[in-house]
Formats: sequence, structure tokens, C-alpha cells
Amino acid sequence: MFAFGIGSSVNRHLIEGMANVGMGKPFVVTHPDEAKEKAEKFRKLIQSPVLTNIKIDYGKFYVYDVEPPSIPDVLAERPVIIFGKWRGKPIGKIKLTGITGNEKYRKTIDVSDVKPAKNNSALRYLWARHKISVLADYNRLRPNDERINEVTNLGLTYNLLTAYTSFIAIDSEKRLENGQATTVKQPLPLPQGVSDYAVGNVASKMMATQLSEPSVATEVYRVEKGGDEDKKDSMKIEESRELEDGKKVSLEIYKIEVPKGLIEKDIRTIIENNMAVFESCVHQAGGKWKTIKVIMTVNPSGSVITFKIKGVSGKKETEKCLLQNTSKIKFPSRSGKDDIEIVVIFNEKK
Repeated sequence: MFAFGIGSSVNRHLIEGMANVGMGKPFVVTHPDEAKEKAEKFRKLIQSPVLTNIKIDYGKFYVYDVEPPSIPDVLAERPVIIFGKWRGKPIGKIKLTGITGNEKYRKTIDVSDVKPAKNNSALRYLWARHKISVLADYNRLRPNDERINEVTNLGLTYNLLTAYTSFIAIDSEKRLENGQATTVKQPLPLPQGVSDYAVGNVASKMMATQLSEPSVATEVYRVEKGGDEDKKDSMKIEESRELEDGKKVSLEIYKIEVPKGLIEKDIRTIIENNMAVFESCVHQAGGKWKTIKVIMTVNPSGSVITFKIKGVSGKKETEKCLLQNTSKIKFPSRSGKDDIEIVVIFNEKK
């Protein structure tokens, strides 16, 4: 089974697990630009089937703990790989048989002709990792004390990190002077292109609470009616202020301007997925507005490096808020070294 995961929030554990159990290979495409490359890689992998119905006879060579228990079909890009252990003397012959095209295939390896080499010392760890991986997959589906003990023993015997064993680092320097530990909450980023609303009702309530709190403004810019948008008077205020009538900001996209090489539909989807960020930042700035123009400078990796706001009071606060949330707003990467500008014009949603 060759499993494909497509999108910016792929469940890699599921895709990779399906491929591993199916003795295939996982492919993950997080962006449309990667699709052609991954499809070509998949095509090359499967275009030349070589051997099927594979069986192995070890004869007098005493082997045990062989992985995998059944051997997948051989493709031109993938050889037969078997891990295992042996006891006694290295004698006998290993016979591999299968079907290639319309003919039977047979390969014999004389064990006594093969000499152990120090360069192959890593094989024991590769076997142990493969064994742990298989047992761990079964344990996730149906935990079993016997398997847990087996994984633990493998981890301890081969000095490998598992779900039940770990490495411990001991620091000679004492850092907890007063005996009181401090809890540090470390936020985890959402998948690219996914808004805060994806985490459910609790997050939505938290966001609503944050949006309802008045923000303190230090500077407000007023656009002169009928004049150039860039000619502004500024006035200092110190009191807290809220959006007019206590309403929450609700935006809708009126227009998007993108340079050549980017697809307007893709950019629109990213903006829509991050609408909560724009609404939150505009709300915190407060003031009156009808139309907002956001000019984003984007580097080749797809990260926003600057925001320029027009048409809303408290624009500096809005720009600062958006810059603090740039990790959530990610655009497609592209070739070249030059930065580009993406312009989005928002209207108040009726």
C-alpha cells in the first residue's frame, strides 16, 4: 500500500502507519508545488515490478526473529530487505524464490561464503528499530503488557529511545535555587493555513473574551476627508477605547491583488483561513472604519516580513499585532530572491 496525504494539516501518523503496515511507502504533499515531484517519485518507484510471490528457505541455517514475516513484491527501486538473527554455525544455504514476468526466479546464497564485517555492526540496531516499530504499531491499536515489556527490553538492550524508555541527561549545575518550580506553558503551532477556530469551542470562547476587552491606544491616525490617504493628522490619547457600539469586528474580502506567479484563489483561501487574526488585530486597535487596505511584504519562503495598514485608526497597533502573528499567516514558497507585495482590501461584513 502506497499512502498519500495531501494538504497542510496531514495526519502523518496515519499516512505513515498505513504505508508501513502495508509494506509500501508514504507520500505527503503539503503544497501544490510539490505534487508533480512526488507523483514522479511514485511513478518511478512502481513502474518496474520485478518479483512477486517471494518465499525464502533458510535450510540448515538456524535463523529466528526474522522481520518482516512476509516479503512485499520487489520493485526496481526497492530491493528485498530482511532483518533477523541466527544461532550456531553460519552454514547452509539461503534460497530465495519468486515469479518474474512469466518465469520462476531462484537465487541461492551460500552462508559459509559470507564473512562478517565490522562495517555491518549497525545491522543489529536496524533490526531492533524495525522490531520496535512493528510492536509499537500494534500497541497503539491494542495495548498489551507482554508487548510493552518486549519493547522496553529491546530499548534497554540496544540503547534505543522508545515509548517506554528514554535517555536521561544529568546537569551538574543547580538551577532550582528556591525549591519552587515554575510552570512554563509552551504553545504549539497550528498546521499551516488553519485558523484558531480549528481547536474548538474553548478556544473560540477564549478568543471572544480577548476581543471583548478594550485595548489601550497610544496614538490614533485620522484620515483627512477628501484628501490624500497618506496625509494624516495624529492625536495622542491615553484613555481606553472600544470599537464603536461595542461590536466585534467582522471582515470580508473585497479585493486581492497578487503578483505574477501566485494564484489568487490560493491566496484568498489562506487569508480566509486566517480571518480571525485580521479581525482580532483590527478590533484591538479600535476606532471607526469602513474599508481597510492591508499591504503585506512576503519573502521567498512565504513568510510575511512587514504589514502596512491603510484606512483604519490605530494602524500602528494593528500592524504590530499582525507582526506578532506572522507565524500563523504563511504563503506558498517560491523561487527567486526578491520580496513581493500582496494587497488585500477588507470591507466591514454586513
